[in-house]
Amino acid sequence: MSIITMSMPFKADVYTKTTTRNDSGQNINNWQKNRTIKCDYMSSRGEERLVQRQQNPISYLLWTNDTAIDNQHQIRNLRDRFGVVIDEGPFNVIGIRKHRAWKEVGHLTLNLQKVLD
Repeated sequence: MSIITMSMPFKADVYTKTTTRNDSGQNINNWQKNRTIKCDYMSSRGEERLVQRQQNPISYLLWTNDTAIDNQHQIRNLRDRFGVVIDEGPFNVIGIRKHRAWKEVGHLTLNLQKVLD
């Protein structure tokens, strides 16, 4: 039996949220870069692939071998193999699918949605 490896020609930055309180007691979320991951991606909505509609939130499916990502992380700076930024983001992780490889998780499929201001 052969092992199939996935091609991961793209890179993205993973940010972790830390919460602090200001002088009036309100929570303030700060995002700090945690690491860079290798990945592959595609637009996850057909109409975005065809006509680039901007009224819908931009969303992507992203595949990665880094299995330590959850919905408390943000993905930013999706880049190609030459380092050119495709989309700055930030993207919230709104769905995670784990794919098994033998006895452990082999890779993740992440459903990302762009944060709208």
